[in-house]
Amino acid sequence: MVTSVQFWILAVWCVSVALGEFTYRDIFSSDSEALLHAIIKPPNKAEKLQQLLATMPPSSTYKLKITHNTASKPITPSNNVIMTAALSSTYTARDVSHFVGTARRTGFKGDIVVAILDKIEDKTLQRLYRFNATVLTVHDTACSGRDNILCTFMGRADIPVTLLRFFVFQDLLARYSPQSKVLLSDFRDVIFQSDPFRYKPLMNVWQRSNQIFMFQETHPNRVINRDSQNLYWISLCYGNGVARTIGTNTISTSGLIMGSRDAALAYSFLITTQMNPALRNMYNETLPDDHNCMRFGVDQGFHNVLLYQQVFSKFLDVKLYAQDSAWGGAV
Repeated sequence: MVTSVQFWILAVWCVSVALGEFTYRDIFSSDSEALLHAIIKPPNKAEKLQQLLATMPPSSTYKLKITHNTASKPITPSNNVIMTAALSSTYTARDVSHFVGTARRTGFKGDIVVAILDKIEDKTLQRLYRFNATVLTVHDTACSGRDNILCTFMGRADIPVTLLRFFVFQDLLARYSPQSKVLLSDFRDVIFQSDPFRYKPLMNVWQRSNQIFMFQETHPNRVINRDSQNLYWISLCYGNGVARTIGTNTISTSGLIMGSRDAALAYSFLITTQMNPALRNMYNETLPDDHNCMRFGVDQGFHNVLLYQQVFSKFLDVKLYAQDSAWGGAV
């Protein structure tokens, strides 16, 4: 039974609401609402992906100056795109023929974006133009070496070119439509035997905005704890404990990634976040906060930790292919 006191409290509350003097927002703050909403209806992967992309710093933050070579094919934002970084002056016209030439021979009509340094042999540059590549030059960044290429970037001289490329990719991917399909690829050691975007088993899942495809190397020989180089990268950056935790998994390559524009953009960003020791220390609190593990190829260590520690799968629908089980083969 409602007492007279309760009745008058209820009556006053109703009148206050009717007069607009009191609403449910006086009870719950916006932070409380957001927290309750996240508990009752947590965001799905696609929503988490958009939240992640919203936190990304603009590419101008990295102070990369990237310009389009006007003699080359212009970017078509709605096209599918094969994207690579040839950030070494030692790359040759023959390397271009192997990569861009074989891609064009498959009948691929989309964009083939090749990021280069401002010092490159004219013969190599002309071969890129001949195969209708979209050429963009990365300025004010010096890289040296052929097999162990290190670059100057963000005030440091020890940034591996394999890691620098993911900063470049973020800038270039932002120039494409979210509807574009993307292949991020190594350059010198990749050839094409067919159009990668016409592989039929993939076509049913291309509608997903957060779809990404990754590729493993040969099992059982190419297992993390059986390969000294990959084990070294992971142990150096994350500690021996993390290396043991994921060590029984087959190595996955960071040199061949395929997905939607948004998925490729998020992937590139997540790889570059691992330059921050504080984020790597989330897996191993014994490493010093200023721990430096910059080495050529270390991006593949980052890739395998984020893959097998289920970080990528928090945001992306990850499809992982064993070697020779799909159109992409990694050796």
